[in-house]
Amino acid sequence: MCMCWWKAVYDAYAGGVTGFTVRRMDVGSGEWLLFNYKISSVKPFMKNPVLAYMRGHSIYVDRTGAVIPVDQPFTKFFNVFEWDEMLGKNRSTCVDAVYVKYDGTLIICSMFFGEVRCHTRGVFRNVFSEVFNDRFKPLIDKRVFDQYRTLLFELFVPGIPATDRRHHRYLQEGQGKAVLLAARTWDGELVKPDEVDLGRTTGIGVAERVDADSVDGLKRLFTGEFEGFVVWNKQRSIGYGEG
Repeated sequence: MCMCWWKAVYDAYAGGVTGFTVRRMDVGSGEWLLFNYKISSVKPFMKNPVLAYMRGHSIYVDRTGAVIPVDQPFTKFFNVFEWDEMLGKNRSTCVDAVYVKYDGTLIICSMFFGEVRCHTRGVFRNVFSEVFNDRFKPLIDKRVFDQYRTLLFELFVPGIPATDRRHHRYLQEGQGKAVLLAARTWDGELVKPDEVDLGRTTGIGVAERVDADSVDGLKRLFTGEFEGFVVWNKQRSIGYGEG
């Protein structure tokens, strides 16, 4: 998709395309729109690729109707059982790098109206964004946003799945950790976590890179202590490889 993804997203929203939710927040004299898909089948994404951008991507619509991009996180992850169907490729030949996929919550951060703003992919405010904003946002070197439009983090509790009832409580008690998953430059390039310059940012880790040259080979590494793997292919896009 071209760099005008924000226009395609807005056109889909304005044109009545279904399969996603939208959250709204008044900022300045306009409206901030946050999109999140609610589709479980891969087929709608094959039919309408713009839906893959309904994953925490957000735009700002000012009072004149101008559409301005704000957050540009990952597009839709495709699990290994969807990979061949979606891309039509042998998944074992397109691996460039692999990182651990932590079982937590995606946090999306950007510099917007002179302020670092962080939220989950589905809502502007909830317990996860509040924990991140209180504990981790103050640790981010704001100068990082001179180079990057969007920073992507995972907020998690080591050893405790996000579905575990204790997860929320442990986060609120200060036992959570945050790691950088990736970043987007202002030109839209997706940058691997260990290639991002976080400046003087402290107290936030970087996603662990693992040694694997194929998605199939990841099964030998999977221990069940984490959710899976984030697989970057040689076109710099990403897929999600489960164990």
